[in-house]
Amino acid sequence: MTMFAKFAAAAATLPILLSLPTAVLAQTASSYADWRYLYVDSFENSAGQNITQEWWLSPSQTRQNSQLQFTLLARRSPMSDNGTAAALFGYVANCDSMMYAIESVQYLDVNDRILNGQTMQQAMQSADPDSQFYSVLSNLCSGAY
Repeated sequence: MTMFAKFAAAAATLPILLSLPTAVLAQTASSYADWRYLYVDSFENSAGQNITQEWWLSPSQTRQNSQLQFTLLARRSPMSDNGTAAALFGYVANCDSMMYAIESVQYLDVNDRILNGQTMQQAMQSADPDSQFYSVLSNLCSGAY
């Protein structure tokens, strides 16, 4: 085989080699990649294990007058015994009174597939001014996000 033939054969496989990592990257990219990181917190579960949660804000919010709807993603570590790695919380809030309620929760596995979910009907509660959530709600209401 001539040098030119070897080069031509190698060049013919180059597009295949270059496209493989791109295809893998597209398959593994998170569907939450454009969400805004907010903060991290932790709590102790019923077994006494420390759970860390990273909170992320959806880029889509809706507002009508003082009423605001938004979604937060909480990624937890370690994953719970039932396979829950994250949860999506759908909120409704009143910006005038700084009150909120959770309308829905969807629990996700490590691949961001929904394990289960529920809708909720609860009374609005006041956001604690000393909490990280309060500053998020305040920033949302002021249009900072």
